[in-house]
Amino acid sequence: MNFPQGEVMKVKVEHDKYSQSSKQSYGFEIKKRCEYYADIHYKCRNCGKAAIYPALEQKKAYESRKEHICSTRVLCADCWSDKQALKKSLATFEEKYASNKEAALSDREFLERWLAKLNSYNHYTHKPNSMRVQFLRKHLRKFT
Repeated sequence: MNFPQGEVMKVKVEHDKYSQSSKQSYGFEIKKRCEYYADIHYKCRNCGKAAIYPALEQKKAYESRKEHICSTRVLCADCWSDKQALKKSLATFEEKYASNKEAALSDREFLERWLAKLNSYNHYTHKPNSMRVQFLRKHLRKFT
């Protein structure tokens, strides 16, 4: 949908469709005063690019997918996609490690690739997995 410059699409809020945890939060008391979602303009926390969290996407997130109403976007679409790909890749590393720890810990290349992916992922999140980084570094030191 294209709107003329300056016009804003109004998207009606349906508070009863929020998740139970959202309805029980302090944020609900604030959000229930709003009748419409509005586009939220923000700067990507990773790359600094200007981005928009569209009103219609907010409605889908909070009312259909039941995301918590206090959650918001901090990454642009490109950075979010990159983060999701890294997350999927890291899950594969974790699965391989869990299936055969001894073999994984004796494979230097595997550990180096895992650490590189983890370091890349940590740039996208405010909760880096520092314990896993330390674990990998510890086991990589055995090869030097």
